[in-house]
Amino acid sequence: MLLWKDTALKACSNAPQEFDVSPDKCKEGVETRSQLCSSSAGEGAAETISDDASAKRIGKSYMSCVMPGIMCNGVEVRTEAEARAANCS
Repeated sequence: MLLWKDTALKACSNAPQEFDVSPDKCKEGVETRSQLCSSSAGEGAAETISDDASAKRIGKSYMSCVMPGIMCNGVEVRTEAEARAANCS
């Protein structure tokens, strides 16, 4: 998962535009969530990933877990229901 972690950390440079959070705050979140997200994304996967489809599936799962949600009224939201609860417009 090291490659995906590096990808996530590099993606944090776009965090202000994508998530309304600073790059440093994004990187802090990636570091904090990386271990948990690695475990959940790779659950049930073979030790060696030999096909592109599996690599993409695991990478997508890891990235959606590790990257921040959108900030709305000081609350991180990941779903439409969370956005409604935070009164996002």
